[in-house]
Amino acid sequence: MKPRLILAAALLVGCSGDPGEIRRTAAERGAALFSSPSLSRNQFNPFACSTCHATAQHPAAGRRLPGADLDGVTARPHFWGGQEGDLLRSVNHCLRIFMLDSQGLTRDDPRASDLYAFLASLPLVETTPVPFTVVGVIRDVPVGDATRGGEIYGKACRSCHGTPHDGAGRLPGASLLPEETIAEHSDYDPLELRVTVIEKIRHGSFLGYAGRMPPFSVEVLSDGEVGDLLSYLGFLPP
Repeated sequence: MKPRLILAAALLVGCSGDPGEIRRTAAERGAALFSSPSLSRNQFNPFACSTCHATAQHPAAGRRLPGADLDGVTARPHFWGGQEGDLLRSVNHCLRIFMLDSQGLTRDDPRASDLYAFLASLPLVETTPVPFTVVGVIRDVPVGDATRGGEIYGKACRSCHGTPHDGAGRLPGASLLPEETIAEHSDYDPLELRVTVIEKIRHGSFLGYAGRMPPFSVEVLSDGEVGDLLSYLGFLPP
């Protein structure tokens, strides 16, 4: 082998020159960003991507997450239930709406490259678009079962809101349920309060409702399960 080829081969197998190693390093940096609120530039942001999305490295572990599993996301043709066709813009929707970062990521931002490297490293489990149906018109739901509602709360709500009544383990800024929601709407009658809570669950801040809560689509929580949650939390019809 000629000396120049020997040198080139040595560079390719070294840590600093191995393209595979560089990709893995970028993916590792992206994994750290995925699981940290620091992806957002806003110091008051409590959310990480992993708050709402699962991956092979960040399994849902029995939780009901509002966001889709992301294994295979880089091969999907569109996102947000068909509302967005660009992955970076989809990420920026989350950053701006939920994670309080008004700037978002640009295509030449190294953090965008690292995050993409992590997402591209995930197994191609689901490459077709994930259904995501947002309820546009809010109506009351059937009265549910409080016992089932407690189980659903533990899977879908506790990781952000903590335990009911005392808020143990809740994220900064998350409402204490049900007390704070009742106090914030003290002039509402029981039906108005009930429908307001449904809107919070279904819309979050996605359709302009106040707060930073992500929306729970009908694929994640059915109307019957929302009714179970309301019964558990004591939001009952008159």
